[in-house]
Amino acid sequence: MEEAGEPLQHPTPRAQPVREHRYTCQVDGSWAGNEAWMGVGFILPEANETILQGQRCARRAQSPLHAEAEGIIWAMQEARERGFDDIMFVSDCQQLINLACKEEEWPSIAAELDEIKLWRSKFNNVALSFVPRSDNFRADSLAKGGRSRAQCFSYVNSLVPFWPAPEARLNEPV
Repeated sequence: MEEAGEPLQHPTPRAQPVREHRYTCQVDGSWAGNEAWMGVGFILPEANETILQGQRCARRAQSPLHAEAEGIIWAMQEARERGFDDIMFVSDCQQLINLACKEEEWPSIAAELDEIKLWRSKFNNVALSFVPRSDNFRADSLAKGGRSRAQCFSYVNSLVPFWPAPEARLNEPV
């Protein structure tokens, strides 16, 4: 209750803390104008282990920007299908991250941006962020390796950590 003559005190608004994401998925695309193929790769590490990774080679997209977008779309699909719902996707393509996050109009890549928006809506907590190329080397390696195979393929590996039972007996029922 305020005293007579004292101004009403309003609480100072505080910035909402940025919610961290449980998982971070690194994504990259590899594209060369003189080749018929492109590669995309993603890796989702947890602690010191890789729990999901993907590598793909496909016909070359229209541009490097399109290749990066296809990589993010594919990583989002694979992560969501496996139940990863609290995740940040990082790419070393600053232009794509800016376009996707600011929802700017860019007609030549509008279809891919719409698909990224659609997939973002399927997650409970999702973000896209830029990461320097030097911090994205594992996804870059998968993307370049995919492109180098020069034939269509897609590979996803869901690596479940092996945790042996503390004590196991051979004659024990399963």
